[in-house]
Amino acid sequence: MGAIFQSLGKTITAGVVLLIVLLIILVAMGAKVALGEHGWWLFAMRWLHVTAGVMWIGLLWYFNFVQTPSMPRFPTRRSRRSAR
Repeated sequence: MGAIFQSLGKTITAGVVLLIVLLIILVAMGAKVALGEHGWWLFAMRWLHVTAGVMWIGLLWYFNFVQTPSMPRFPTRRSRRSAR
């Protein structure tokens, strides 16, 4: 299971496959999935918006609290002229 999350492409593919499987299960159970209705698209766009917001906040948290404190430990590159 952990191998799926090692690659961005595999993770996105797994998410799309999971979505398709869930839609098939809903249709098989008799639920009406009306992809042409306005309400369904409102729900889908709201879900996408919330997911993008969670990902954005996660990236901000990573860069501010995880990445920034470890930046001073990395050696800086000096140009070849100043090294002589």
